[in-house]
Amino acid sequence: MITGGAGFVGSHLALSFKRDIPHSRVIALDNLKQQGSELALRRLALGGVEFRHGDIRNREDLADAGSLDLLIKCSAEPSVQAGLAGCDRYLINKNPVGTINCLDHARRHGAAAFLSTSRVYPISPLREMPLVAAEKRFVIPETTTGPGWTTRIRSPLRRTATQAHRSVRSQCGGATLVGAILCGSGSLLPGQQQAHGPG
Repeated sequence: MITGGAGFVGSHLALSFKRDIPHSRVIALDNLKQQGSELALRRLALGGVEFRHGDIRNREDLADAGSLDLLIKCSAEPSVQAGLAGCDRYLINKNPVGTINCLDHARRHGAAAFLSTSRVYPISPLREMPLVAAEKRFVIPETTTGPGWTTRIRSPLRRTATQAHRSVRSQCGGATLVGAILCGSGSLLPGQQQAHGPG
């Protein structure tokens, strides 16, 4: 099962799994909240991927999908601007709480879990960040900005992604953790546009 399975990365993974392991049952679970995600449904169906409308914030939606051998979590709020205009409750429930729900579901079924708590970012703007070596970590000088990042705002997305990372480390007992992506990479999938702005 791939959560966020109608999203860009999730749908490509689901179709790749079904293409490469045709006898497998591949489920794409998605709440279709992201604009345009419904456009993947036809491709998923044509590729033999089973679609389930559901949300990782709701444990019952995960339970309805039944038992599984592998859970790949590609569902998270992708926009760095999410929550800046007001309530960040959705982010809290989606990122750390949703991650815990996915881990619990994988653990109940003895499934391997691969959790992506970050997204795919272009690498060149990250390399251009003015990192300064501090005593125990690198820091970015205050009030510095660049394409797609800033030190002026501590976004709710950043806080909830950090909480999801901590959930991965503390809540995975009993689940076989295959891997966790805790930072982005520069790779792009076919058809994906490289973006240099926030969100």
